Amino acid sequence: MTENAVEEKSSRRRRRKEMAQAAEAAAAPEPAVTAEVHSPITPGKGRATPGRRTHEEEVKEGNFITRAVNGLREYFSDVRSELEKVSWPTREDAIRLTRIVLIVLVIAAIVMGFINFLFERFVAFGIQNPIVFVVLLAACVGVALWVFRGQNASRGSY
Repeated sequence: MTENAVEEKSSRRRRRKEMAQAAEAAAAPEPAVTAEVHSPITPGKGRATPGRRTHEEEVKEGNFITRAVNGLREYFSDVRSELEKVSWPTREDAIRLTRIVLIVLVIAAIVMGFINFLFERFVAFGIQNPIVFVVLLAACVGVALWVFRGQNASRGSY
């Protein structure tokens, strides 16, 4: 029963669409003869159409070893084809970028070494005077509360 109702609705829709197209064709003026212009968008067919790609099931043949070898062979051929698509830098670009990386690396190492030296001296001083650690902890907690309060106030409430 439901299949018949669905078929009736689709046939009614089809008839309405055909009547609307016929009315549009009758009301439309005759186009002047001009050069044919091709649009990049093709008109719809009014029905579902299959995709262009075919989804063929791959038949796995052979035993475990041959399938593994074929899989590896396919993987490396895909890697090779992808590497052929890569836009490799020129020799000058590679040298310039290597220099930039090395300079940034050396600067970062010097800065981190200096920070490590300061913390080492501070910890050595704090071990001799424990009050320094208590004051520093209180200062850190105060700064953290001030920063988080400021962030929450700027965000507003949800």
